[in-house]
Amino acid sequence: PPGPLTEDVDVADPRQDVAGAAEQRETSGELAELLARLPEAQREAVVLRHVADLSIGEVAAILGVPEGTAKSHVSRGLKKLRELTQEGVR
Repeated sequence: PPGPLTEDVDVADPRQDVAGAAEQRETSGELAELLARLPEAQREAVVLRHVADLSIGEVAAILGVPEGTAKSHVSRGLKKLRELTQEGVR
């Protein structure tokens, strides 16, 4: 039979859950603002590749571009996001 319910059990603190959810929303909002500053093709490619977790082939098919172009859009979009993030830190 299982032991008593008084054994060490980690119970999530609801305040931490709320704080974590608020922080996640803030981070999501910041990411959305940064993504909005990208050119449309780069934004779509980055979102499809890294948010929707699609392969480069799938991204290319959805965007109707060759795979090399999809890779370039993702790469340039990520580079621009890094630059924008660096600007925000300064």
